[in-house]
Amino acid sequence: MVDHRVSSPDAGPDAKCSDDARLARSGTLSIPALLLDEIRRHGQSAYPEECCGLLVGQVEPSAKRVVALRRAANAREDSRHNRYTISPGELLQAEKAASESGLGVIGVYHSHPDHPARPSAFDQDHALPWYSYVILRVERGMPAELTSWTLREDRSGFDAETIETRKDPATGTGSSGRTRSTPAAVRSDTPADTGVREGD
Repeated sequence: MVDHRVSSPDAGPDAKCSDDARLARSGTLSIPALLLDEIRRHGQSAYPEECCGLLVGQVEPSAKRVVALRRAANAREDSRHNRYTISPGELLQAEKAASESGLGVIGVYHSHPDHPARPSAFDQDHALPWYSYVILRVERGMPAELTSWTLREDRSGFDAETIETRKDPATGTGSSGRTRSTPAAVRSDTPADTGVREGD
């Protein structure tokens, strides 16, 4: 099994994402508010095409903890307005950088231009269980709701993850609150309201 890790200036000397840790399920994605803003800016600048990138961090007992983002090029040659692809070469580069530090690739983010922030059938067909999938809706060029999902092991659908924002990207201290994707199960044939609500 590949150890997915990517370098970051926040990485502590003992930070590690072991194979066993990657198998753990987590219902919470903890991410600095500054990185959520960076995802929003990326989605806005890529509009009307989909943006994409990697979530870099580590698994802790209570959450997957994102400490950095790695922007990726949308490698699609067609349908870039409603599809994204991260090239194998770019993912391998991220994994090579990972081997030099103690952080892992723990998920993917991408935007949905003028579509809801919920996984599509295409997303379901191409997703991997365990990874967190952050989806940003960009409506008429403006960032809107942002949600996070994990694909079930049997690939039957996605479950919503809680997004917990942090103030300090380096230490994770000073939590600035939580947002929660609607915790309804989502299958590719079942629409769902996936708005993000502020507060506990």
